Amino acid sequence: SGRNLLSKPSAVKAWSVEHRVPVIEMGSAEDPNCFAQLKALKADLFIVISFGRILKRSFLELPKLNAINIHASLLPKYRGASPMQAAILNGEPETGVCVMRLVEALDAGAVCVTKKIAIQARETILTLEPRLAALAAEALTEALPLLEKSRVTWAEQDPTQATVCSKIRKEDGKIDWNLSADRIDRQVRAYLDWPGSYAFYHGKRLVIKKSRPVRSTVAVKPGQICGVSDEGITVGAGDGCLLLEALQLEGRSALKASEFLKGTPLKAGEAL
Repeated sequence: SGRNLLSKPSAVKAWSVEHRVPVIEMGSAEDPNCFAQLKALKADLFIVISFGRILKRSFLELPKLNAINIHASLLPKYRGASPMQAAILNGEPETGVCVMRLVEALDAGAVCVTKKIAIQARETILTLEPRLAALAAEALTEALPLLEKSRVTWAEQDPTQATVCSKIRKEDGKIDWNLSADRIDRQVRAYLDWPGSYAFYHGKRLVIKKSRPVRSTVAVKPGQICGVSDEGITVGAGDGCLLLEALQLEGRSALKASEFLKGTPLKAGEAL
């Protein structure tokens, strides 16, 4: 991380080292050293969260009871790497978490506990993620006694209903102004943490930090600025307009529109 791309431990490893909790790190998917260390634990249960890999069967067979995963979607919907962002991006009314059995396939194991929450109006990834983290803790607390006493009931997923969300790339944040204002607004809220939703102004990346769809009484081309005020910068989309309420120009701090316009006086008729 950083300009010098120095190696930096994850938050989990940093906390573990500070509190003298043993850390085992995996190299390749078949890391023999990691396998040997995990086997030596003689664990009853493996709990995998946000690991980003499909574990081999040899690893999954190590614990006495099971190897489980907590996934932040209502499976079989949104298997994969970005379920929280996908739920916001696609305008889902609800989402949740599932505790599932790990198998050698992407988020395809049987489910034993499911918990749901409504996605709030104007929800962003920064508000949804901590709510789902708390819900995941509840789900895990519910599942552990059932697993320990062998009273768990597993429900197989229906593969015909499965959808997959891929890993988000930096270029996914680029705004396509031909999309509807509602869709672009959901993108801004889904990608607020990373990679950010951005356009370009005079060759510089312009990240949209806060927006909302608005109606326009004048015809405007997608990406064209049709209004500027202290409230925000109104930009045309494929359907409707988007009011940009907070922005960050490349190399500068994020600002409310009224402050941003003092240093970067965008004008109606310009294009992003």
